[in-house]
Amino acid sequence: MDNVLPISWSDIDGPKLSAINLELTAKCNEKCSFCPNPLPDFRAKGDIALNLIEKMTEELSQDISIAVCGIGEPSLHPRFEEAIQILNGHFRRISVVTNGCLFRNEKLSNSVLLKNVNKINVSIDYVDPKQYLAVKQAKLDKILSYLDGYINIANDSEYSPMLQINFLYDSIKGADEYIKAYEYFSKKIKKDNWCIYIRKIKNWAEQVSIKEESDEELLDHLFKDYIGANFVVENWNRYLRNTNWISDQEKPNTCRHIYKYYMLLWNGDVVPCCIDAKGTMPVGNANAKGFNFNDIFFSAEYVELRKQIDQRNFKLYPLCGRCNDFYKHP
Repeated sequence: MDNVLPISWSDIDGPKLSAINLELTAKCNEKCSFCPNPLPDFRAKGDIALNLIEKMTEELSQDISIAVCGIGEPSLHPRFEEAIQILNGHFRRISVVTNGCLFRNEKLSNSVLLKNVNKINVSIDYVDPKQYLAVKQAKLDKILSYLDGYINIANDSEYSPMLQINFLYDSIKGADEYIKAYEYFSKKIKKDNWCIYIRKIKNWAEQVSIKEESDEELLDHLFKDYIGANFVVENWNRYLRNTNWISDQEKPNTCRHIYKYYMLLWNGDVVPCCIDAKGTMPVGNANAKGFNFNDIFFSAEYVELRKQIDQRNFKLYPLCGRCNDFYKHP
């Protein structure tokens, strides 16, 4: 391993905990074919205990960013509103990822609208109702009606979070369908704190068998006239090519995730990254005696993981070796 390149863009002085992905529940009301959750070998499903969330507020800085996400639909947690209220009482930056059913009633919508949630990511994913039904086993018109209801409330609210509406890129559908989606929401949303976000589907480090979009140039050309504040396209390969901080000969040899954050699963397991959806690489468990949410980021287990990944030794961490998010900018 003598030829390992120096870390190009991680914190050179060492890891710095800046964010935590918080899985409220592993339960989901959709069975998306591109997600590990419906697979028969997925881990047990349940809901996080509120005492763990309260413990987070006692041990972590209020400046830590909390992303309420995970592999389930967070609003299915039976005490979702209480969980948001606890987080809101301490942390300054909170985001929530939902498949849209969060907005199924006004009470749930207000739990994020009237609290200091900074951003909501809504994963609609598909523009075609037939494709939506086939892939997600749910009805697009129902989700859109939920979202419309939330938008109407947010339009008249003094405060509303940033709204990011996610779609998966599919070159077969072409750019026109995504532009129509953009125009649909442009007419409905009165405020400017929103965007359509187009991203490529991922195979979760080969945990899911799906066809990934490979034509990067097509992705560029289709959206070049529309990319802006309210229309965003994620194309990391393009970003790496066009960024001055790295040359073609020197690629970053480590992962941004393990130097910035970790993920807390509903059962208390701490894993380095959301790609580890099945919880195969735990570095600790929040229910263990003596556990501390700060200390786990600097534990012997996590230090050893960083060391091995920095040396590109993936024997113990095969997911990292197969991950196609490995070279993202911090």
